[in-house]
Amino acid sequence: MGAEMTVRVDGAQPVSGTVTANAGTGPSVANSWNMRITDGVDIAAVTTSTLGNALLVTSGMLTSGKTLSAVTVNTTGTTVDFGAARSDVSSVVVTTGALTGTVTLELSLDNISWVSSTVTAAVTVAGNLALYSIGRPARYARVTLTAQAGVGTLTADIMGA
Repeated sequence: MGAEMTVRVDGAQPVSGTVTANAGTGPSVANSWNMRITDGVDIAAVTTSTLGNALLVTSGMLTSGKTLSAVTVNTTGTTVDFGAARSDVSSVVVTTGALTGTVTLELSLDNISWVSSTVTAAVTVAGNLALYSIGRPARYARVTLTAQAGVGTLTADIMGA
């Protein structure tokens, strides 16, 4: 460890040349200083989900994730956790080959009880489909594929705002 030095400066002093400051190696997470992000009322939380670490705020944040990844059979998608209720949820479904079926955007408040958002689309040809649920707050969302026939793949991403 280096020697400690005290410097006393009275009044304004000119500085010339190069001044270098180094904070050194940061502490471990357990020994670090707590930091809080706040608007003066609420404190933003950090959470870990299937999306990785995320800063949670109650508005102005988009959260997204993959619910179906190149599935070829009837499948209930992986849950996307928005961290807080989002009233507008969108999904983009991409199909390849000659796969057909029905995709449904499902919502949940507790990740246990699921209901259809009443947004369903028939998959009839390869390409892109969009599913939108507006004004139905939910914390969790997923896409399901049912009535699958034919050969191909289906991928679905979800975003909540």
